[in-house]
Amino acid sequence: VLSTVAYASALQNAKLPFVAVADLAQDGPWFTAKFAAKADSPIRSVKDLRGKTIAVSVFGGALDAAVRSMLVKNGMTPGKDVTIVEGRFPAQESMVRSGKVDVGTFIAAFWDRARKKGGLRTIFTSKDAIGNSQFLFWVVRKDFMEKNRAVLVDFFEDYIRAQRWFLKPENRNEALAMIAKHEKKKVDSFRWAIQPETGYFRGPD
Repeated sequence: VLSTVAYASALQNAKLPFVAVADLAQDGPWFTAKFAAKADSPIRSVKDLRGKTIAVSVFGGALDAAVRSMLVKNGMTPGKDVTIVEGRFPAQESMVRSGKVDVGTFIAAFWDRARKKGGLRTIFTSKDAIGNSQFLFWVVRKDFMEKNRAVLVDFFEDYIRAQRWFLKPENRNEALAMIAKHEKKKVDSFRWAIQPETGYFRGPD
């Protein structure tokens, strides 16, 4: 599973014989990643980011690309006008609340947690920066695909069937219970998942 930026790097830099084969999750049609500051921050818009610090999960990742795109669109040079640092997704909330960075990057699960606590405000989203995007998708080596095409067809037939089941509203409670059991956490930890606005869109086909 790769993001668009990682996929491009694998093709162009590492020269890996990868082929994109299936959707996993999309940013924008439902949930879109939030770039948020403290609610009492003087930052009210992207224009206010000049001289500030933004945390991303990893340099060269999909959301790092969204940040850089948004800054350039607003006449700023990433790394010069705005400092960009790395921070693991689970740590971003505390980085913002403690003042270590001015703006953090929040994917769905961690935004749900931060939103429940309150005190943060969205400055812009990934969708604002780059529109709806293919956030994550399945890839396979071309030689492996050619050798094992029948197996992959069987696998993705099951994958699509399972995904359609998970996306049906009438299966939601059972689906969340299965996710929680697998992750060994309470169901309430996953209320955000597989629904519009708070969960990532996954193409049924």
